[in-house]
Amino acid sequence: MREPLNADETPDARCHRHQALLEAGDVDGARALADELRRERPADGDVYVFIGENYELAGDLREAHRWMTMGLMRMESQIAARGDGAATSASILVQSRYRVRRALELPLDDGDELVEIARSGERTGERTGGSTGD
Repeated sequence: MREPLNADETPDARCHRHQALLEAGDVDGARALADELRRERPADGDVYVFIGENYELAGDLREAHRWMTMGLMRMESQIAARGDGAATSASILVQSRYRVRRALELPLDDGDELVEIARSGERTGERTGGSTGD
């Protein structure tokens, strides 16, 4: 599992509990905990990334996709109010969601196309020796 976006903040501890439940094979317990989190509509994008990646690592790609999509929609609605924090979370979610969508062999959507454009630009910069991060 990845580190939280802000190293000074700890993600919701239930994210780690969710991971432990899945690793222990308690899928029902993990789902109940995830449902509890979902009902609270967390404002922290890390929650959606952590839970989505927990499901991805457990092989439940449909549920991973669901969590990453929920998180992306939540962060998109918060970008105006929260600025960089929500935008950073949205960026991570769209990239993670792309990975899961490719594994599920889903057709490209707008978010996937953004990731492909960004990756294409990175590859072009590598071939020409240029930098795309300036």
